[in-house]
Amino acid sequence: TMAVNEKLIRETIAHIEAHPETWNQFSFVEPVSVYETTFCFAGTALWLTIGDSFKQAALNKSPEGFEDEGVKVLGLNEKQMRAIFYCITDDIEELKAEITRVTGVTF
Repeated sequence: TMAVNEKLIRETIAHIEAHPETWNQFSFVEPVSVYETTFCFAGTALWLTIGDSFKQAALNKSPEGFEDEGVKVLGLNEKQMRAIFYCITDDIEELKAEITRVTGVTF
């Protein structure tokens, strides 16, 4: 089994807390305007890992293709992935609590 990528999980949450306007847990990737795109937790993690090339690809492709990528970079198993990806909330504390519950990563 893969180890949970604690570092990336923490970086992703820190990024979301610093830039809440870029986070939208309801949608993997959502073009808000020409200049702005929002991401869910997994999308944010991938964007932080891959950079702007991911943003372009994500807008041109179905999110399903990236779910596996998100799982890989975050080191999640199927159960953890589902719990986190489908934690549909606009409350970052709720998302953090769910991440802690399923991965043991604390903030």
